[in-house]
Amino acid sequence: MPSRLSRYDFLLAFIPLVLLFAWLFGRIAGVPLWTAMAVGGLLSVPLVVDGLAVNPPS
Repeated sequence: MPSRLSRYDFLLAFIPLVLLFAWLFGRIAGVPLWTAMAVGGLLSVPLVVDGLAVNPPS
């Protein structure tokens, strides 16, 4: 088992965090849930693209 975290561990942690922050912002700002989650999903796309296409796992 590796003793240190890899970049993919951080990517997998940040994707749900982005969605959580989008949801929290939507609740605080009064934005509809579908809008907040759509923005959170769009903000997560660069993380997914980076992890799968730009720097794929070897």
